[in-house]
Amino acid sequence: MQYIKKSWSVVKQHFYIVIILFLYQLIWGFFLYRFINSIVIPILERYPDPTPTETSLQMFLIEGQFQIMKTDLINYYLWMLGGLFLIRMVISPFINAGLFYSMHHQDDKGIMFFKGIKYAWKPMFLFYWLETIIIFAPAYWLLPHFYDLWSISNPEQLLFTVLPYLCGWLIFSWIIHQFFIYMQFGHISKKGIFAGLLLSVRYLPIILGITLVLLSLLLIISLIFTTIAWIWTGLFAIILHQTYHLVRSTAKVWGIAAQHQLWQRKS
Repeated sequence: MQYIKKSWSVVKQHFYIVIILFLYQLIWGFFLYRFINSIVIPILERYPDPTPTETSLQMFLIEGQFQIMKTDLINYYLWMLGGLFLIRMVISPFINAGLFYSMHHQDDKGIMFFKGIKYAWKPMFLFYWLETIIIFAPAYWLLPHFYDLWSISNPEQLLFTVLPYLCGWLIFSWIIHQFFIYMQFGHISKKGIFAGLLLSVRYLPIILGITLVLLSLLLIISLIFTTIAWIWTGLFAIILHQTYHLVRSTAKVWGIAAQHQLWQRKS
């Protein structure tokens, strides 16, 4: 808790980065929404109306299956979705470079965020892509296994079989992400990436505590926002939903700031 409390003042000093992250999430969400909207609306327009009969519903499903299996329509959407995520994977390392550099040079004058992008974008780019490759590497073995289970199992059996793998993958992803955060701390501070890696391994329980506290706070705020949006629907609910991105961005910067406090104390 001491690292979380002390890091709040750091968050206030770097609130302009929170705004940058908020705008980044807002723009990303808008384009992702427009992409999904371009897929869903044409499908809904072809859904039988009024209330479909068994024959019309079956024809609707057959038509959808034909477009997926016999045309290249799905390839277009997959390429578009892949392009969106590729753009995100190109932009994110620049934001990480500015954020981590600014955290370590918070006593310097001036806006260190943009200086950090210029100074550290190349290694941060490498860190980000290497982390992504390691996190998604298990999918090379898991996806074929899941496909075989899907072809021979019922939905309930498939869920209980796949759930332990998914939980294990989430834990693995979180640990790898924490290792790379501290390796980036080590690089920015010029103490070495291996110093950051060893520190993250040694103090992993404290890192887990910081993550759980901030995650619990974020979940509570999320439940409050969702409850209010259910009660007061309409324009207010939309504004509230978009405001939640600001809360998420604040929690992200707060979490990194708290871990940087741990790094500074223990390194």
